[in-house]
Amino acid sequence: MPALTHRLFLAQDYAVINPLQVGAEGYADLDVVRLLPVGLERHEHMMPLLVELRRLPEDTRIELLERANRWSSEHDMPLFSALLACPVEMSRLVFHLQRQMVLRGPRGNSAWLRFHDPRVFRHLRWLLAPEQMAGLLGPVAAWTWHDPGRACWHEHGRPRTYPHARLTLSQAQWHALGELEALARRLEALADNGEVADDALARRVLNELVRARHPGLAGDILEQRGKDAWR
Repeated sequence: MPALTHRLFLAQDYAVINPLQVGAEGYADLDVVRLLPVGLERHEHMMPLLVELRRLPEDTRIELLERANRWSSEHDMPLFSALLACPVEMSRLVFHLQRQMVLRGPRGNSAWLRFHDPRVFRHLRWLLAPEQMAGLLGPVAAWTWHDPGRACWHEHGRPRTYPHARLTLSQAQWHALGELEALARRLEALADNGEVADDALARRVLNELVRARHPGLAGDILEQRGKDAWR
């Protein structure tokens, strides 16, 4: 999906805005709710914003769609970093997303999981097993995200076979998530040199980064559970 269409946009219930990528002028007139997990209050300005689209009149939503498409044509990053098809009330969605934003590691440590950022979400699609992705999305039926590298939109549906899943990471996955920022820089450099920065390349590069930092981990840690588990 190279651009947002009326049919796609009008089917969405919520939109996510990343204030680190979109200036206040892009959303100052919108009614937004900031996703702010307990413990991250001092980073409030960095936290994503949630817009409830489904309660807006249709003509307002169409105007917002036109604004989003204009924004994308004039900026490197989209106005909305994600669009959510989600039937639940705002309060329940906010509660779920805020819980997922603070990720607990295998040893009790924690980190901010920026899954609202498409540069992170694109890798979570294959880094997480289906039941883990189901736990991450929770009540969200479909997460539509923008790929800035290819300038197009993708829809990722919630796996339906794990209705009560929770997001719990292995030690290998925890190490891999810690390298996503380095991975993004490496992929950007490779893309500048003409490499196709697809999922296959991302897997190889991430394996290299993790093994370089954690030489005690044997084998391809991102493929230990078999190819099907990582699709």
